[in-house]
Amino acid sequence: MLLGFNGFMWSQAVIVEVYPLSVLSLSGVLVCMMRWVYAPHQRRYLFLAFFFYGICFNNHQTLLVLAMGAGGGNYDGPTPAGRELFFWNVIIYIGGLIGKQMGYVSVLNDNGH
Repeated sequence: MLLGFNGFMWSQAVIVEVYPLSVLSLSGVLVCMMRWVYAPHQRRYLFLAFFFYGICFNNHQTLLVLAMGAGGGNYDGPTPAGRELFFWNVIIYIGGLIGKQMGYVSVLNDNGH
């Protein structure tokens, strides 16, 4: 409800830009992750969250930082899968930082901020 009735979110949702699909896929990630936290034995919600995150990241690369927050949010989850997700998330980030320093990952080099 907070995202849906936010003035800024609404102003970006009614124009033709990348943001409406980003917000829709981000909402899908959040809904699926919350559902998985409450029913951890149903892994299909975790896989759906991964799918929506892939759409999210392919649509707008600034949502890359969502992965760290989602992994950190599930660290204290009801099953060890949340901790395992967090562990591999950290390993991938460290690998990405090393790859960026070595020049193998050039996705974020154009971002001057």
